[in-house]
Amino acid sequence: MLALWQSELTKLTYQITLDKGELRFDGDALTPTPDGSFTIEDAELTFKFRSTARAEMLDFDGSATPLTKVTAWNPTQAELATFAGEWRSDEAQATMKFSLERDKPFLVFSPFWKIAMKPTLKDHFSGGIYVVWFTRNRTGKITQLHVGRHRLRDMVFYRLRK
Repeated sequence: MLALWQSELTKLTYQITLDKGELRFDGDALTPTPDGSFTIEDAELTFKFRSTARAEMLDFDGSATPLTKVTAWNPTQAELATFAGEWRSDEAQATMKFSLERDKPFLVFSPFWKIAMKPTLKDHFSGGIYVVWFTRNRTGKITQLHVGRHRLRDMVFYRLRK
């Protein structure tokens, strides 16, 4: 991975990689354009660098998604264990678990629906179309789990038990 970028709107992360001499944005080829931006194949999307740490994705409808370059995170097993537990959202009227199975994190909605999560940046995970991040209080204790996806920006869950 050459760089990791995070959407300021959705908190979703995107990787820029080099594969066989070709730049890729989350697996899609980046094609350079004369103005210094890049077009992503199979989508009407333009990726423009604003600085070494800021960029934006311009969609075909003219909307812009601001991106910030972030540092990738590789947590230890002990760090991963601190996120595990049962979480509840009154707004969603739902309970779910963040669990570790064979040392891999999962978001578990029911015995039949679970999503493998991958650490991205500190206290953030992604899996499929979902992004999960945790917030901490002043002492560093994890207090909330947040779930998002493209149109769901921030569904907050609080810990029931570890």
